[in-house]
Amino acid sequence: MQLASKRIHSGRVIDLDQDTVRFPDGSTGELEMVRHPGAAAVVPFASDPRGADPTILLIRQFRHAANGPLIEIPVKTPRSVPDANCWKRWV
Repeated sequence: MQLASKRIHSGRVIDLDQDTVRFPDGSTGELEMVRHPGAAAVVPFASDPRGADPTILLIRQFRHAANGPLIEIPVKTPRSVPDANCWKRWV
């Protein structure tokens, strides 16, 4: 159970809070919590998804944390998604 929360950092993508919590055994402690608004992902099919061997489209995206490109499905956070049909612009 959360007893208190203090914002340590407000970032462009994530926020970092220090929460004071009560654990199930009754003790209390401090936890650092990364808060993220969530994201929306689209799995674009290049062929019939109900077919015997469906083909999906992936993107190659450079990721600093990986120090190189990763292969992934298109994803956007709610802050950057203006409408429900934006997936059409992603693919």
